[in-house]
Amino acid sequence: MESFNPGPYFFYPFMPIHKNVEEEKKDIYYDELFSPELTLLHGNAYKNEYVPYKNYQPTIPFNKTQKDKMMMEVQMYFLISHDLKLHLDIHPKDKEAYLQYKKYAEEYIKKFHEYEDKYGPLVSIKAGYDGMFSWINPSNV
Repeated sequence: MESFNPGPYFFYPFMPIHKNVEEEKKDIYYDELFSPELTLLHGNAYKNEYVPYKNYQPTIPFNKTQKDKMMMEVQMYFLISHDLKLHLDIHPKDKEAYLQYKKYAEEYIKKFHEYEDKYGPLVSIKAGYDGMFSWINPSNV
C-alpha cells in the first residue's frame, strides 16, 4: 500500500471545539481594553492583541491647534467603539462589552457633532455646494 501524500493544499477536517460557559467568560476582553488615547496610539483596543513591531515605540502626535485636538478625539472614540463593535460581532451576548461600546459610541457621536458644528462637515454627504464644496471653504480652516 502506498503512503498517503496530502500535497501542499490538503486540509485535514476537524471538529469545532465547544467551550463551556466558564471557559467562554475567560475569552471576554472588555476588562483588558486600552483607554481611548492608548487605543489610538496602538491602533487596537485590546491589550492582549497588541503586538509591537520590533523596537518601535508609537507616539501620539502633538496637537498644534484646537481643530487637531478635536479631530484626534473623534478618531480615538471612533476606533475604540469600532473595535468593540467587532468584538460584539463575535460575542453578541457580552453585556459588559455592549455597555462599553454604547458609552464610547455615544461619546464618538458627541465629538463628531461638536467638530462638525465648529469646523464643517466631516463626511461629503453633508457638504453643501456654493460654487465650492463646503469642506474646502477657507473660512473653516
